[in-house]
Amino acid sequence: MIATFRYTFRRFRGGILGWGIAVFFIGFITPGLYTFVEQQEEQLRELITSLPDAFSGFVGDVDHVMSPAGFLHARIFQLMPIILGIYASLLGSGLLASDEESGRLDLIMAYPVSRGRLIAGRLLAMLAALLFILLLLWSGLGLGMVSTGMKLSPWQLAPAFLNLFSVILLTAGLALMLSMLMPARRYAGTTAGMVIVVSFFVTGFAGTLEAFVPLAKMLPLWYYVGGHAIDKPSSSSTLGLSGAAALFTAIAAWRFRARDIRVAGEGVLRWQPLAAVSASLVTVIGIATYYGLQPPRYGSPQDVFTAASRALQKHDGAALAECLTEESLEEWNAAFVLYGAMVELQSGPDSSLMSMWSGKIDEQQLKTALSTVTKLKLAMAHVDKDRLKDFEPLVRSAMAGIVLTGGEVTINDEQRKLAGLVNEPKVFFAKAFDAWTVTRSYRQNWRLEDVEASGDTATARLLGEDGGSRKIAFHRIAGSWRIELPFLPGEAAANSGNDKSFRPPRE
Repeated sequence: MIATFRYTFRRFRGGILGWGIAVFFIGFITPGLYTFVEQQEEQLRELITSLPDAFSGFVGDVDHVMSPAGFLHARIFQLMPIILGIYASLLGSGLLASDEESGRLDLIMAYPVSRGRLIAGRLLAMLAALLFILLLLWSGLGLGMVSTGMKLSPWQLAPAFLNLFSVILLTAGLALMLSMLMPARRYAGTTAGMVIVVSFFVTGFAGTLEAFVPLAKMLPLWYYVGGHAIDKPSSSSTLGLSGAAALFTAIAAWRFRARDIRVAGEGVLRWQPLAAVSASLVTVIGIATYYGLQPPRYGSPQDVFTAASRALQKHDGAALAECLTEESLEEWNAAFVLYGAMVELQSGPDSSLMSMWSGKIDEQQLKTALSTVTKLKLAMAHVDKDRLKDFEPLVRSAMAGIVLTGGEVTINDEQRKLAGLVNEPKVFFAKAFDAWTVTRSYRQNWRLEDVEASGDTATARLLGEDGGSRKIAFHRIAGSWRIELPFLPGEAAANSGNDKSFRPPRE
C-alpha cells in the first residue's frame, strides 16, 4: 500500500504544483483587496443594494460582506468549491478509471497486490494531494493577512478550511464513485463537476428565490458554510459533508472489488438505463419542488402561534409572513412602508439613524444605521415611489406623533393605505422585516390563553411577560390556520443606541 501511495502521489506532482501555486497567489493577494473595501464601503453598499434580487443571494448579507470574515467568504471560500472542485472531479474520476482505460490497470493487477490495498493507497495519495493544495492556499492567505494587518489570525480560518476540505472530498468521492458506475472516466468527471457547478448556482438563487430551495436541499453546497465558519464554526456541516464523501468512497471501493476490469478502452453507454435514471431524477426533483413551493399548513391556532413566535424570535420574515392573515400582513407592511418613508425623509423613530434622541452617533451606531438603510432600500424597491409622494404629509404627521409619544408605534386606518403601494407583499415584508430587526428584537416569550374556536375562526388572549395583553383572532384559510397578529414594534436592540422600549399595543 505504501508503494502504491508513493507511486500515485508522484503522478500527482504536476497537478499539485500547478493548482497549489495558483491558489497560493490567489490567497496571498486577496487580503490586500480588503483595504479597498474599507475605503469604499459606502459605494460598495450602494452597488450591492442595486443588484437584482435574483443575484443578491450570491452576495449574502451586506454587513457580513463588509466584515473580514464575510469578505474572505465572498472572495475565497465561496468560489473554491468550484475552482478546486474541478481538480477534485478530475482526480477522483481518474484515480482508477484512467489506468483502466489506458490498459495499465490490468498489468498492475498482475502484481501481488490486492484490490483493497490498491484503492487504499491511491485514496491516501488523493487525500494528501488535496490537503497539500489547501495548505498552500492557507499559507498564502495567512501571509497576505499578516502583511496587510487584517483583523483575523490565520488560525481563525481553520474551521472554514476544514469545511472547504470536506466539500472538496465529497466532489472527489462522487467522481470516484461515478467512475466505477459509468462506462468512461469522462462521463464521471463531467457529471461530478456539473453537480458542483449546478449546486453553486441553485444554492445562490435559493437565497432569494424560494422556488429553488427544494432543489438546493438535494445538492451539496446547500450544506456548505465556507467562510461563515470563521465566525460560527459548524461541525455538523463539516461532518455531514465528510460523511457523504466517505459513503461515496465506500460505494466506489465496493464496486471496484466486485466488478470485472476492462483490458483497455471505454465501456459502452447504454441509453436505456440512463434514460430511466434521468426520468426518475426529474420526477423526484419535480415532486420535491412542487411540495416545497406549497405554503406551510398549520392544524390549530396553537400551531400557527408557535410558528409565528419562533419566526419573531429568529427574525425570520419569510416564515412569519406565511403565518399571518392578509389583514395582518397589510398592517405590518403599512408600518414598514411608513418606517421606510421616514428614513428616506432623513428622519425616523430610530435614534441610531438620525440621532433624534441622543444627539450623537458613535461608530457602532453608524454601522447599524448603514445596515438598516441598505436593507430598507432593498425593501422599498417594491414600493410605488410615485404614489408614495402623495402620502408625504401623512408620513411627516406620523413622524411628529412618534416623537411626541416617546416612540410608540400604532397604525391607523389612514396609514394602513400605505400597504396598497407595495408590490409582492410577502417579498417586501421579508426584506423590510430584515431591515427592521437590525435595531429591533422580539425577546419576550408570549403565550396564549383562553383559546376559543368556532368553525373557521378562533379567538385568544396574547399575554406578554411585561403584563401586556391583547385579544387576537385566528382564521382557517384553505385548511390552514393563520394568525391575525397586530403590528408589534418589538424592543430596541442593544446595538441600536436607543434605550426606549417599543411596547406592544394594549387594549
